[in-house]
Amino acid sequence: MKGTKRTQRTADILTTLVVSLTTCSKIGGVCFVQTVALSKKSCLAILMPLVFAFPVLAQVTLKAPMVSVDQGQSFGMDITTTQFEEIVSLQMSMSWDPAVIKLDSIRNFGLPFLDPSDFNTLVPGFMAMVWFDFSLGGVSVDDDSPLFTLHFTAVGAPGSNTDVLFDQSPISIEIGKLDSLVTVPVDYELSSGEVQILLGTGSINREVQHAVDFPYPNPFSSRLFLPVALAHTTPVNYQLIDCQGKICASETSLLPGGLHNIHIMVPPLAKPGAFTLVTYIDGWKQSRKIIFAPDRH
Repeated sequence: MKGTKRTQRTADILTTLVVSLTTCSKIGGVCFVQTVALSKKSCLAILMPLVFAFPVLAQVTLKAPMVSVDQGQSFGMDITTTQFEEIVSLQMSMSWDPAVIKLDSIRNFGLPFLDPSDFNTLVPGFMAMVWFDFSLGGVSVDDDSPLFTLHFTAVGAPGSNTDVLFDQSPISIEIGKLDSLVTVPVDYELSSGEVQILLGTGSINREVQHAVDFPYPNPFSSRLFLPVALAHTTPVNYQLIDCQGKICASETSLLPGGLHNIHIMVPPLAKPGAFTLVTYIDGWKQSRKIIFAPDRH
């Protein structure tokens, strides 16, 4: 009974703080609540960073998939997680290129109390969400289970692509766990996704002359290959760029029309981490995000 009263009192205190925050925003003290136009219960999750005390060791992973779709196709992207254990609050932003994919709806909610009012999608190409477990008991979900599903339509040209990124704007990413009635931040890792719009039947000779597929394997430890389809003989250049913008490798080859599997040469002293593989063909540019994770000996 004491635990129940304590939990209820904590919920009452937090609710009072949210009401105060909302009132303050009306007189100009806090503009964010009005600007994002989130629900009252969502404001509670935004408030949680104000009472974060210290980090904990558990690490939550947020993941978006890599998918290939046809132009005009409607499809879903599950936003999944691992090590999501006893979590009471979550807020995040995501972004993508609205000229390539258009967000239609958000469905398949995998958290209690999560519903469409917790999402803001007013700006094309951006999504912000906040969630709070009002039971204060903490929520755990199975690894690789969806937190929610973003439903898009592929509106870009065949051969175009876009990253689907976890972002720190308009809302910074925060994940919270309750410890002695205080919300503490949980460390997290992000794995962003990508959407590739495939070449349609008959489009290779009209809208797009060449096609570049996803490099594989990704992540890779030593050997990396890039499949390309060329409409005619042409030079193909690739550049391997590290996270600081430095070109670590570059090579140009004159290749005949047809299918090719280019072996990407990774410098011997390359450090593990994220790279961007940029391919240039006849003035056409294609970028791919890759992860270099060499075997440890």
